[in-house]
Amino acid sequence: YEKAAALDNAYLPQLVAFHESNGNCVRARELRRKAIGLGLFDLNDQFEAAMRHGELTMAEQCLRQQEKAYPDRAHEWPNQHVRLLIEKGDIKEAYKLQEKIYTTCRQNDPSKRQALLKTVDLGLRLSRKDAVKNLLRAYLQESPGDYECRRRLRGLDDTEQLCWWEPYDVK
Repeated sequence: YEKAAALDNAYLPQLVAFHESNGNCVRARELRRKAIGLGLFDLNDQFEAAMRHGELTMAEQCLRQQEKAYPDRAHEWPNQHVRLLIEKGDIKEAYKLQEKIYTTCRQNDPSKRQALLKTVDLGLRLSRKDAVKNLLRAYLQESPGDYECRRRLRGLDDTEQLCWWEPYDVK
């Protein structure tokens, strides 16, 4: 890979991946910066790499550039902002944004359940147990067959659920 990258810069991304997978992070970081300078990584790859390596200011810059360059993908950016806020440690802001994402989902939106589960997880991190219960109850009114959400609600209510065979046990 080194010889190929020395001959042609188009092989830099493969060389970066090779060094990252084999643990030479210092060399990979140098090569990644060179490849970014040459425009060999797109903005999404730059964002993901920055998130993976904890370079949060770089990730935020990449996300802003993506928002400007791709306004047609506006529905994706709030989820990326939530990821960035969680990585920064700003759980309260992440919860607010995730709750907004959940409340703006349409009833039959396939991503609504996933947004609910993320909101529940963030709410539990912030010890907002009552708000999480209310979210789960409201969702279960719309989707009564979701057993995983029902199980999570029971776990939050601290109610003990009988196993299906317990009424039939001989005591």
